[in-house]
Amino acid sequence: MISIEPSEVLEVIEKEPELQIIDIRSHKDYRKSHFDNALCIPRDSFAQYMNKIMKHRPIFVYCNYGMKSDEIALFLEKKFKSKVYVLMGGYDAFIDYQNNG
Repeated sequence: MISIEPSEVLEVIEKEPELQIIDIRSHKDYRKSHFDNALCIPRDSFAQYMNKIMKHRPIFVYCNYGMKSDEIALFLEKKFKSKVYVLMGGYDAFIDYQNNG
């Protein structure tokens, strides 16, 4: 698992053309705002829908505050043998960084 700072997110997305962006927040939070091309797979139903994730492609996973995504990232790394990025501080930290630099 590779932890990335909010300031590094856009660079990682740009460098990894096959990157799968997985938003594990609720559908309600996803509808408010999310990264472009992010797939919403809420943590509560993750096991049911993880078949939408392609094996052996890099994955970027995030949640609201960065706590729940760590657990999912470790699971995905073991299960899919993929490079997995996780956003430190979650989506809220990224938005805060974007707004305040």
